[in-house]
Amino acid sequence: MTGGLFGSCSPNTVPLNSTYKMMHGFIVLLAVSTTSALVTMKIEMQDPNGECKKYVEQGLDYLEIKYARILMFENADKKQLSRPILGNLVCNPDKFKDNIYHFKCDGIMARIPKNRIGHSISIAVAPKKQMMLGPIDYRYQEESMKLVENGFLGVDALNSQSFQPNQHISVKNITIYDLKGPGSILDHDFNNCQGFWPKRLIGDHGVYMSVQSKSLGYGWLRMYFDPSGIGEEMVWIV
Repeated sequence: MTGGLFGSCSPNTVPLNSTYKMMHGFIVLLAVSTTSALVTMKIEMQDPNGECKKYVEQGLDYLEIKYARILMFENADKKQLSRPILGNLVCNPDKFKDNIYHFKCDGIMARIPKNRIGHSISIAVAPKKQMMLGPIDYRYQEESMKLVENGFLGVDALNSQSFQPNQHISVKNITIYDLKGPGSILDHDFNNCQGFWPKRLIGDHGVYMSVQSKSLGYGWLRMYFDPSGIGEEMVWIV
């Protein structure tokens, strides 16, 4: 997953009430709509002792979702790979219980009719304790990920680690509430961890975008930028 020149503000500094555009040498302040009703999201993870145990038995001990985003665009021709982001909600975890993350979301709503809103979900994943980690190949935010603060990228720390196949995490289901109005429910069934192989398994830090294949269902692609506002282009390469 790649997408234009996405912004780099941390989730805690996303501009909620306004955005800026440079126009003929002047900065113009544009009013935008923020969420008027609370949007919430639930992400259910695969059971560490369930059918995906071989891959996820220790995953939730080592990896966690730091925050998520709901990125909105206008539904269009499926063949259109590039679409501008029209809405951007940051979802911060409220609690984690029984393998389920509960998020509260706030940010900029898309200003188009609700029946024309399309969306994708991104998640930022970071280690909870030392494990084998890949390089930072995305627009990294230490404030959120804290890999440096926790010493997870030290040469000695990494050299002592080896790949463990059961340290992945895998999403089972995502439900978004009230995005398209009070009472609306959007369900995303990822089913088991082995479909869309291996795009339902996450085993490293990074930012990941949900994608959907007509024949294979939902999966995840790496993002190399983390869009903090609206107006950037999203480009799908599955």
